[in-house]
Amino acid sequence: MTDEDVVARVAQAFGVSYSRCAIRSERWRQTFTARLRGESAVKLMRALRPMMGQRRKGQIDRALASWNPQARKVRPEDEGRILELLAGGHSYRSVAKLTGISHETVGNVLARNHGALAQCG
Repeated sequence: MTDEDVVARVAQAFGVSYSRCAIRSERWRQTFTARLRGESAVKLMRALRPMMGQRRKGQIDRALASWNPQARKVRPEDEGRILELLAGGHSYRSVAKLTGISHETVGNVLARNHGALAQCG
């Protein structure tokens, strides 16, 4: 979303931080994102699902089907390997394949360790 004040209020309501997204084109406005994850996100999706249209219900169903509460956390040694591979020129997706970790998590590791802008979307 392009309204930082709205994203900031939503982030505060859910107790999460928000970030400024990288601008992909000079014609685009600055965007911001807040992310709710894990059990909190699952609870929110389940609560909102009955109010959604068919397309959004399908998206929620796919998200819930892919959620694994037993998924392992990224270990410090995994973070080191991810950062080494990225520094060596590998893409997020190739690092994900090599480490068995999602490409989204690869991006999160980079942001967490280098303060990089979120690559939203």
